[in-house]
Amino acid sequence: MRPELKPVYAALLQVTPPALLAWLRRSSDRHILHYLARATGPVSHETLDDCRPIKVVRHLRVVLVAGGALPWRDEHLAELEHWLVQAYARIASMEERNALRGYITWHHLRRLRRLGGKPVTHGQALGVRHEVSANVRLLAWLETQGCDLASCTQDHIDAWLAEGGVNRTMVRAFLMWTSRRSLAPALHVPFHRAEFSAEVIAQDQRWDLVRRLAHHEGLDDVDRTAGLLVLLFAQQPSRITQPGSTGAMPVDSFSENEEVPCDLR
Repeated sequence: MRPELKPVYAALLQVTPPALLAWLRRSSDRHILHYLARATGPVSHETLDDCRPIKVVRHLRVVLVAGGALPWRDEHLAELEHWLVQAYARIASMEERNALRGYITWHHLRRLRRLGGKPVTHGQALGVRHEVSANVRLLAWLETQGCDLASCTQDHIDAWLAEGGVNRTMVRAFLMWTSRRSLAPALHVPFHRAEFSAEVIAQDQRWDLVRRLAHHEGLDDVDRTAGLLVLLFAQQPSRITQPGSTGAMPVDSFSENEEVPCDLR
């Protein structure tokens, strides 16, 4: 074993034996270890970024971070930045590519990097991806019409919006940004507010679930703990599953008329 692999070896040994053996039985998982063994230099996040398949790499990365072989990093942000490079490459015009990159960098990435140490959630990264994809499709459509952002008219925008669903309105912020910087004329895109509906469980049903999680020995301890954090402290699942995330919400996040039960019998 080359010396740079010793931290990886030590981190893998911290995994429970049945789970580790099941992981090693899959050829795709062993393939990554073979790659790391043949590589040179220390194993870093950048080393894993070049490996595939992504799902296997993501699992191995979590194990290595938890075992101390790799420092923690914001994975949702890192994956988003890697995806953006590929998305920008789909834009033929260098000027429009730079315009979209500038908008995303200053409007979205700067905000995500200034979250006060909080990791980016899956939903936040997914929202940026959807918006970028909509703008890339718009720029590609304009090219088929023989125009670009600078020569685009309101008739072009209206026609493009009419051909698709409401998700196309996600180009609104980008077009406003380019207009303020004289990269495009003033173009109007209606603001679409998505309707939100959720099924709220009753209080007695919630406490029944709490008692079940507190006393059901057939459930895994990790699953029980995660469920209790959601039911008792309104903790977001995306924060629970994020490596390096902070603790749960404080108890005073309950309403003043609701008490946290001390006896769940």
